[in-house]
Amino acid sequence: MRTMTSLPSLEVYQAAQRTRLEQDEILKNVQGLNIQMTIQPMSSSTIKSSDARGGNPLGLKAQGHQWFLILADWTIAEDEARVREAVRKIVGATEDTAKKNGMYIPFKYSNYFAPDQDPLASYGTENIQKLQEIALQYDPDGVFQKLQNGGWLLSRTGV
Repeated sequence: MRTMTSLPSLEVYQAAQRTRLEQDEILKNVQGLNIQMTIQPMSSSTIKSSDARGGNPLGLKAQGHQWFLILADWTIAEDEARVREAVRKIVGATEDTAKKNGMYIPFKYSNYFAPDQDPLASYGTENIQKLQEIALQYDPDGVFQKLQNGGWLLSRTGV
């Protein structure tokens, strides 16, 4: 899986599909390959509702946007590096187009991120600091940071 966020944009959709078709051709000999792209719209009312209840730690503005997800499955473990690179290229082209057109939002939805993406960093420095303050208040010994083997840990974010 890999993710990015942008405002709705036909050019972004076209870049995603064009690059996906290119990568499908490059990977046509990968057994069991299935690449799925999903665009999950998020309405401004969702964020407004969150803001009315104290704000959101995600750093999202009250505007309609979309979470872009790409998910790839394949059969042979030896193809992993090639498939992951293809997924990076698809999302990279999509992100580049969104940035070029002023449609990019630096948020990464944590349930869709790839292992080399840092979803918490996309919340913004101010929100990370607020979350760290909350964590310190309720978990002063950092138990939930130390005893967890993985996931989205404040102690491991790049911010």
